[in-house]
Amino acid sequence: MPWLRMFGAEELQILLTGEKRAIDIENLRAHTRYSGGYHPSQPIIHWFWEALRSYTP
Repeated sequence: MPWLRMFGAEELQILLTGEKRAIDIENLRAHTRYSGGYHPSQPIIHWFWEALRSYTP
């Protein structure tokens, strides 16, 4: 995989694991669009956001 050589170790780490910073869950929630019959008032959607908030960075 010669294309891997174009990335430094730090860049490759970010590509594989993401940046090490907290995600603003409320901002993400405010800008989320639902489709496929889902809407923000459904219990499953509430559970999803509760689960995300429960994770620690």
